Amino acid sequence: MKCRYHLPFKSVGEEEHFGGSDDFHDDIEDAVERIKVMREQEKAYITPRNYLKQAGDGINDSFRRRMCGWCFQIVDSYQFSRHAVYVTMSCVDRFFCTSQGSKYLANQKSFQLALITALHIAIKVHEPTTLKGADLIKLCRGTFTLEEINGTEQDMLLAIDWCVNPPSPQSLVKQIVAKLPSRGATPAARQKLLDVASYQNDQALCEMSLMVGHAPSAIAMATFMNALSFVPEISGSVASLFLRNLGKSTGCSRFLPGVNEAKKALREHANFAHHYASMKDNQRGGTCEDACTIKRICSCIFTMTCDKANAHRNLSPVSVADH
Repeated sequence: MKCRYHLPFKSVGEEEHFGGSDDFHDDIEDAVERIKVMREQEKAYITPRNYLKQAGDGINDSFRRRMCGWCFQIVDSYQFSRHAVYVTMSCVDRFFCTSQGSKYLANQKSFQLALITALHIAIKVHEPTTLKGADLIKLCRGTFTLEEINGTEQDMLLAIDWCVNPPSPQSLVKQIVAKLPSRGATPAARQKLLDVASYQNDQALCEMSLMVGHAPSAIAMATFMNALSFVPEISGSVASLFLRNLGKSTGCSRFLPGVNEAKKALREHANFAHHYASMKDNQRGGTCEDACTIKRICSCIFTMTCDKANAHRNLSPVSVADH
């Protein structure tokens, strides 16, 4: 199994830096408790089965991948967190595994309706601002009405039992990195780990095969361990000792089911780390210029835009599906 979708690089924000706090020991203890809590939370969220086998014509791995990429375009253009995309895909994947949600797998149009509804839910729940109704209609090019989206929202929330706050691999990775000892990992090394792991977490989300049968903690460990191999500032002995202690204190271990499989599947994207320095230098906070810089490295499927006024023309799920 190989990942075949490339996303533009987006560095983790300044608030994700670790190691500069005077209460670093307290930060480590907090990280341990948060990892334990998220490990318990993930048990309450079912791991979706591969519903694509029962989907209608045109709904396959490639179509889901393009729709996931469309969600990333939306949140990047509106400067929402990429965590919203994880919540979106978690909600929609679990929804399609229910009897109510299976009805939305009849064709691409109904799939898109469920997807934009899940994105709307994720933004409302997890972002400080939301998309207005008029913006939603523009994003849909008028294909769906607010009444249809609101009706689908009720279907979805009831079907997934209002579980809209899933622990994500990215959330787990942030806490894992926070637990790194300050002597063994400088703030710059931790930032690099976050960036490389975060990029792979986004890639994993686009792949149905990685979302089926892989707990968030397994994806988190896979991306973190891949990232470690591209941060020479953290020695092998420090990394090995840290991984052992992490498994003992939190249960988040390199031996979790699916970790090795996920590591292998994502490793082909690890060449991204070789370009880390140049990408960091050229980044402009997710602007169009940055997207063009990264496009020279990754053969992106989509044309990126930061023009909100034109988002409804360039970022419509309908237009993406037609590619």
